Amino acid sequence: MSKPRIITVCKYNQARSITSAAILRRFFPDYEILSAGIQANPIEPIPSSILQILDEWEITEFDERSTKVVDLPTLSKTDLVLCADVEVREKLIEQLRIGSVEDYSIRILEDFSHSALEVPVDPVSMDESDTKVQLARAIVLSIRAARQELGIAQPITSSLFPTDKVEHVQAQKKLLEEIHNDQGAIIDSGFSIPNPLLWQANNFNFLPLNPNRLEVDLTAPSGILISKFEIDRSARIFLSKKYLHWLEALAAQQKIYLLTQPQSELPRNRLHEAILSLIHS
Repeated sequence: MSKPRIITVCKYNQARSITSAAILRRFFPDYEILSAGIQANPIEPIPSSILQILDEWEITEFDERSTKVVDLPTLSKTDLVLCADVEVREKLIEQLRIGSVEDYSIRILEDFSHSALEVPVDPVSMDESDTKVQLARAIVLSIRAARQELGIAQPITSSLFPTDKVEHVQAQKKLLEEIHNDQGAIIDSGFSIPNPLLWQANNFNFLPLNPNRLEVDLTAPSGILISKFEIDRSARIFLSKKYLHWLEALAAQQKIYLLTQPQSELPRNRLHEAILSLIHS
């Protein structure tokens, strides 16, 4: 019996969809994961700039060549197709000559975003920092979309990505009320730049977290999980199975809430890490 399929599609199948497909293979091993592009050229190799990012993030499950949409296996009504944007979805429907679109699960990543900060665009001609942001956004929304469409619960109950200090304070208050009323853990995802001073909490436990070890202390009270260490390349942690398994073990004990540092406080080359921390929310 063949595996159920998830297909990621973008414009050229050289960045967003190929990266998302690689991560989906990591977290959904029981599914066949394919990727393609509406303007893909199988002769062109994946750009070295993209391969360098995948190597840095320790992603190895990627396709080495691009695939045209028309070269995909015949689309089944049980397939889940995740399109990078509206244009990609329209072109895919046109190229595959799909008549009754409502009979198929063809989704747009933006429909699964919680804010504009999560919506990816084509990273063509962008520098490394901006390219990482777009790939991170595509990864987060692909995982979220797959879980929602397949009915798989997320380990993180809710996540917030504030734009500035004002929103950050508001988010803190909201999450502190949640764990005060219903118990739970708040993860401060700023592993690369831990900053307890950003929190204005009183009478709450600050629980030290070592992202390199990721051990669950089942006897620890509810509180704010914050790293005491500055971690290099935290992207690889958020994308690891170890991190997912840690979240799942924590979620089995209590609700998990996640808060990133405010976008305005992040160095440009760290923005993608904050986005990747949203991956299982």
